Formats: sequence, C-alpha cells, structure tokens
Amino acid sequence: MNDGVLVIDQAGIVRTINPEYTRITGVTPDIIGKPLVSYRPGARLPETLASGKSQVGVYRKTHDREYVVDMAPVVVNDEIVGAVSVCKSLNEVQLLTLELEKQRQKVKELQERMSALHRVRYTFDDIIRAESNMQDIVSIAKKTAATDLPVLIGGESGTGKELFAHAIHHASLRSDKPFIAVNCSAIPSDLIENELFGHFEGVLYSKPVIGKAGLFEMADGGTLFLDEIGDLSLDVQAKLLRVLQEGAIRRVGEVEERRVDVRIIASTHRDLQQLITKGLFRNDLLYRLNTIDLQIPPLRERKRKFPSLHNLY
Repeated sequence: MNDGVLVIDQAGIVRTINPEYTRITGVTPDIIGKPLVSYRPGARLPETLASGKSQVGVYRKTHDREYVVDMAPVVVNDEIVGAVSVCKSLNEVQLLTLELEKQRQKVKELQERMSALHRVRYTFDDIIRAESNMQDIVSIAKKTAATDLPVLIGGESGTGKELFAHAIHHASLRSDKPFIAVNCSAIPSDLIENELFGHFEGVLYSKPVIGKAGLFEMADGGTLFLDEIGDLSLDVQAKLLRVLQEGAIRRVGEVEERRVDVRIIASTHRDLQQLITKGLFRNDLLYRLNTIDLQIPPLRERKRKFPSLHNLY
C-alpha cells in the first residue's frame, strides 16, 4: 500500500505497522508489541477502539511531519477486536487535491467550450420576412417555440431551415440548454446510430471498450436538430420513433434504457410522402414529427427582398 497502516488489538497493543507508516510518521517498528498510548500519548486510535466509531481526515503533526489519518474499528462477528489507522502524508494529500482541482478546471473549460459550440447563432430577428407568407411562417414558428412539440421544417436547400431551428430554440423555454445540430446526410449510415445514441462501456473480445454518450444524451434538456432526416435508414428511424414515443434511448450494445428530455426539430428538402410510398420512410415517424409543419418558401419566391439575386431567376 502507498498509505501508512498501524493496527492495534482489543487491548490497545500495536500488532503491526507497514514501512509507509514509518516513512510518513517517523514511528519505527519497535513500537510493535507495546501499548500505543504509552508510546504515543496523544494517539486518537484508542478512542475509535473504545467507541467503535470511525474518524476520517484527522490532522496530525509530529515534529516536522504532517499527515492526515483515517481510523476505523476492526469488527469480527459483531465484536470489536481491534482498530486500524491509515495515514497519508499531507504533502501527498495536497498534491492529490491540486491534481483534482486541475482536472475539475479542465472539465469546466470543456463544458464551457461545449456550451459555446452548442449555443444558437440565430434568432427570429435574423429572418428576413418582407413577404406576407414569410411573416405568417415566422408567426407560427414563434408560437411553436412556446411548446415542446416536435417540429418538421420543409423546404428546398438554402431556404434557411436551420436558421428557423435556431430561432425556435432561442425563443423556447429550453434556450439555456444545449442546441445540437446534426446533418443526417453527412454521416455514414453505419455510424449515425452511434452518433445519435452512443455506445456501451464494457469489455468486448477481452478488450475494454470506452463508453460514449450520443447526441441525444448531450442534448438532454435542450433541442436536437436533425437536418435532412429523410436520409436516415429505416433501422435508425425505428429507434428515433421509440425516443419520440417513450422519451428513452438505448446505447448501441446496451440493454438498459436511459431517460432523455429532448425536443426534436427535423428538416428535409425531400418529399417524405414520396419516400413513404417507396418504402424509404416510416409513415408512423412522419406522423410523430409532423405535429407542427413549417414549409419555407424557396428564395425565388422571395427575391424582391434580395435585389442582388434578381439576375439569378
């Protein structure tokens, strides 16, 4: 052991000490076989022996040595038959405390960086809405923000679907929680399940596997924006449907379910009804997602607000 250990019996006689105890306290092995109180009158271990109560983090100083001691009774068949003292040099405690503080600071910095990465960048004020149809859509989106209902945003590429997702989250009661966006078409189909749901921690083929939280767990309490949801495989769609129904996810390779509180905002430029006809999208998932349907008009129908784009149409 790296800690110092001293053991006394029922009569308070020292039965053993280890080399670390000598190094930390300066007490030599000739104490063995002698009453602890006669060798060290200020010892607190006899109190533990008499009371049967543990003592934790007791500060001790002997000459120029400082250390911290934990003490506990030794109980066999409900009878106190001795007591044990375990000590650690104060310098070692200070070093451990310093290292722990460094790790806490690193965790704090990582959390702050993650928070910055998952903070919304747009609000409803950033949406240009000169046309009446855009004004109507923004009005519906603002009312949507006050709910926790799933939102499906449709529209051609480049119409601002993600901008609407940011704005809805910013105006919601979840605005101080994570907003995590993932482009479902940009992640290979064999990796998307791991990304969304995470994977288990344990041992596989005699090798340790480090667990990983998925995006659902990272977005817990906030909003997960699934961009281009029409590109998800049917297997992943089935798991997503379960999340919407049960509010729980299961990491890949795990049996246990984990509760999550996540609002889903999804978007697509594809015709999901057509995908359903082709057997590429689940009708029940569309039913769950389509609680609120926002269809963003293409830019060519909004070009009078963009004079520089006139020549494109």
